[in-house]
Amino acid sequence: MRVSLVGSQEEEDLYNAELKVEYGGRSYTLRVRRLLRRPSAIDYRLEGEYLLIELRDHANNPIATCCIHRGHLDRGCVECPSLALPPRED
Repeated sequence: MRVSLVGSQEEEDLYNAELKVEYGGRSYTLRVRRLLRRPSAIDYRLEGEYLLIELRDHANNPIATCCIHRGHLDRGCVECPSLALPPRED
């Protein structure tokens, strides 16, 4: 597993971050919107069933934490409205 910060953009006094998540032979691009500060670094870890991605600013202060249930990555369904909840069984 690898997570990287691809870039960030300013939009109407807020910031958006673009993340690349490589997991299980697949690659996903995720966008985190409406951040108060520009992200310049990330930390990530697996904790139980969750991938936690911590976005940090230039001073290494935390901005936000993304919480993604591993089931979404296993199934490839990262377009779900909520990635924090387990994917529905269909």
